[in-house]
Amino acid sequence: VAVDELNASPPAEGEPAAGRGKPRGFAMMSAAQRMKHKEKCTGAKRLTLADKMEIVRLHCAPEKSERITVKKLAETYGVSEQA
Repeated sequence: VAVDELNASPPAEGEPAAGRGKPRGFAMMSAAQRMKHKEKCTGAKRLTLADKMEIVRLHCAPEKSERITVKKLAETYGVSEQA
């Protein structure tokens, strides 16, 4: 740990603490972008661990003919391609 990190003062009111709290890149979003993201994600389907494992298995199948594209998997599971 650097000396500067040990001597650093706590973040000011309204500033996120470094390395904790909101996901990376979240602070870079404008208020309008955060609201749009929140509206889109509210009530969104959450994948179970079993779903995630199945998606990885299907996408990374050893046989190229058995592999499924990210786009097709997203459509099948009803989530965005990033999920």
